[in-house]
Amino acid sequence: MQPPYPPPTPPAYRPRLPLLLLIGAVVLMAIAGVAGYLIGSAGLQSATLRVNMENRFISELTVQVSINAHVRQTVGIPVGQTVTVDLGVTYGTADGAYFEVRATSTQGPSDSDRILVNSPGIYVVNLRLG
Repeated sequence: MQPPYPPPTPPAYRPRLPLLLLIGAVVLMAIAGVAGYLIGSAGLQSATLRVNMENRFISELTVQVSINAHVRQTVGIPVGQTVTVDLGVTYGTADGAYFEVRATSTQGPSDSDRILVNSPGIYVVNLRLG
């Protein structure tokens, strides 16, 4: 006696090796990326530059604070007042780094100072305008 329906066909064979190789390659690339990031940033440290800016000019000043010629912040300083700004910097641990901190006002006065940063911490820079 014959069954009323034909027997099911077996599933077709699919090679799984290419899929496993692709997954392995993605995992290895992720591990290599994380390791490269950790090795690359191992020689870097961070510090804070505390910039005190005193206004000795006859009017309120609008000041751009820059580090190594890159403007980092703009602040207003009332007449006869001192404003403090904290700015983060990153440097190489082997030798440290010099940073030029400059405060330039739109009304004319400016002042700058150069400081060596060679360990994590807070470095104070005092600038007088006017």
